[in-house]
Amino acid sequence: MNQRLLWIPQVEQKPGGPLAARGFASFEGTKPDRVWTLPRHTSEQDPPELPYTPVHMRTAFLEDYVHDWRVEKGGFWYYSRVHDLYRSGVWLLLEWEDNS
Repeated sequence: MNQRLLWIPQVEQKPGGPLAARGFASFEGTKPDRVWTLPRHTSEQDPPELPYTPVHMRTAFLEDYVHDWRVEKGGFWYYSRVHDLYRSGVWLLLEWEDNS
């Protein structure tokens, strides 16, 4: 299992505005098979160490492709409502299988 961390900064939502991406980061490389929000890791200067063992609903939240995130046109778009709880940026754990 391959792992990569991705920092998603907080995006300010406008009152009454449409539901939009809650975060965005430039992205190149392999599209992940799984994306986890790591709610205990909300400081860009203090990322978690890899390898990281996520436990859903305890140390991480497993996010749904399309509903919570997508990779498109060199960018990683993040929509999870988990992000709103922290009013800060958050680290994501991206995982994918090595198919070589």
